[in-house]
Amino acid sequence: MDTLAPTSEIPSGNGAGIDLKITVRDRDGRIVNEQCKEGDIYLYNWAVLVASILKNGFAGQATSKTYYGIRQANGAQLVFDTQWIYPSDTGTPRWGNNGRICLGSSSQAANIRDYCLAAPVKEIVPSVPLIQQDGNTLKIVVSGTASFASETMLSECGLAICHPFGTENGTYRMMITRDTFTATTVPAGGTITLQFELWFNAMPPTT
Repeated sequence: MDTLAPTSEIPSGNGAGIDLKITVRDRDGRIVNEQCKEGDIYLYNWAVLVASILKNGFAGQATSKTYYGIRQANGAQLVFDTQWIYPSDTGTPRWGNNGRICLGSSSQAANIRDYCLAAPVKEIVPSVPLIQQDGNTLKIVVSGTASFASETMLSECGLAICHPFGTENGTYRMMITRDTFTATTVPAGGTITLQFELWFNAMPPTT
């Protein structure tokens, strides 16, 4: 099990948060920019997703309680009802394989009701999440790398997934995190790697 970095001065069991680590490389693989954005926020859609999973685990079809997420494409409601979208005949969930790391160029501050980037630029397929543990502290790590043929300025990002509940076919995404970072330019032929660290039972470390 990987060892986590020391947390900030808050006892284990208190708090949660997100750290975002950004690495930009030129066409030769040399690092030209590194930064860590502390304090990314969980969006309202995150709470809707977790509450819906718990509801189905506790009551299944026995309750008519409905939660409403916010669709990434147009801000319309996503209905989280009591129906789980089961896997297709191929064994692949209809909502699966649709998660993305979203990159943009806006400096507009994040709000928990955000449902999309303010100025989208590119989407990339994220890695399979890793779970790390240190005592009672848990961390989920998701990362991804994007390449750019021409020089590109970036300053915002987020995580988006298709929700696994309801009657839709998995083509509708919702954003669960969004934040801005110090604007950085990816050189022509270069790459940017983003690593999201979702912390639980402790606040992320501060630099």
